Amino acid sequence: MPSPEHCLCGSVHVKTGTYIIAVLFTIGGVCGLIVDVGKIGQSTVPVKITTFAWHIFVLIAGVTSLKALKEKNPKMLWPNIFYHYAMIASSAIGIVICFLLAIFLPKSAQSFVNKLKSSGDDQDGKHSSIRIALFVIAAFFAVSIAFNYWTLTVVKNCQTWMKEDMFAEPEGVYVQRDEENENS
Repeated sequence: MPSPEHCLCGSVHVKTGTYIIAVLFTIGGVCGLIVDVGKIGQSTVPVKITTFAWHIFVLIAGVTSLKALKEKNPKMLWPNIFYHYAMIASSAIGIVICFLLAIFLPKSAQSFVNKLKSSGDDQDGKHSSIRIALFVIAAFFAVSIAFNYWTLTVVKNCQTWMKEDMFAEPEGVYVQRDEENENS
């Protein structure tokens, strides 16, 4: 088993892994803000505010992580860690919503199809395809949880490594003795 100081099956140090994640967050935040600016006037105000705030947060998480790595300050990794917890929680909520919809939505869809059939439209009630689609979406949320959990462990292990490195006692200082001084 790889040590907690390494990730990617032991081939990369957690500092390097966190650096990669921080760079991706920074790029993602900047690109998200560029897309938000490009879509001004195309969506509703709450959507604009939500996506703009989220991309600002992603950018802050990336920049603070880069600064944390540069200054060896483990406290500056907290925005990145909070991001991962938020993503895991929202993905879990997404899975619950998908399963609830898979239970209740097909019945509603079937009653809607029955109303259409009684009005003369000939529609097939394919509510099993609705369930399959919802389970596929739930699988995407499950993959998101797994990926965010993995990157969370990388960042938290980096934070632990920084704390241990910060409070580690320096190794003994070795002084080379001069032979002339010993003989006198």
